[in-house]
Amino acid sequence: MKKARILSLILLIPVLCRGAGPAQGQDPETRAASEAPAPAKPGAKVQFPLEVSFINHAVTMPFDGIVLSPLHPGFSLGTEYAWKEGRLGRLYQSFHSGYFYNEFNAKALFLQTEIGFRHTFRFGLFADVEAGVGYLHAFHPREIFRLNADGEFVKAKDGGKPAAIFSVALGVGYDFTRMLGRPVSVFLRFQPFIQTPYCPEDSIAPQSFVHFGVRFKLW
Repeated sequence: MKKARILSLILLIPVLCRGAGPAQGQDPETRAASEAPAPAKPGAKVQFPLEVSFINHAVTMPFDGIVLSPLHPGFSLGTEYAWKEGRLGRLYQSFHSGYFYNEFNAKALFLQTEIGFRHTFRFGLFADVEAGVGYLHAFHPREIFRLNADGEFVKAKDGGKPAAIFSVALGVGYDFTRMLGRPVSVFLRFQPFIQTPYCPEDSIAPQSFVHFGVRFKLW
């Protein structure tokens, strides 16, 4: 009887070892590969990516072509939050701040927020549309002077002038997420806007930004 019990235990050892090993006869490397997360797809939901763009500023009528010259450079930094993600695309809110220098118009700092919608095709191409509001603080592009009590022109301080801006934007780009394994996109965006107030003679001034940028996730 005792010998029969010992023999039964010996026969059970291989069965117990197989049960404790990788599921369904998989070796550890195969199992780890099967449990690894699937590669991200273009347009996958990503919260708070960093967006960096080079901008060119122009004073122009809305939608009067994409103005690329002369060059009035600037930059923009931003991020976005997805309110809703679906089969048709991504509804998001973006936040941007930046600076531009236009030697014929102004040098300015700006803050903006926009509501946008972006559709990304399976092969990575995407298009988006935005509408937003913002704050712009403009300074004279060159030194300014005032006439003092002695009838002489002296250098004056430039505290800048605050204004509101209202914008729309149309953009296209390519999402490299599937190719690189992490969310990275490049884009071109045309953003006409109006500034108000502008000057005593003109309460509204139509202008535009052209953005060349990249959007990516740092972590």
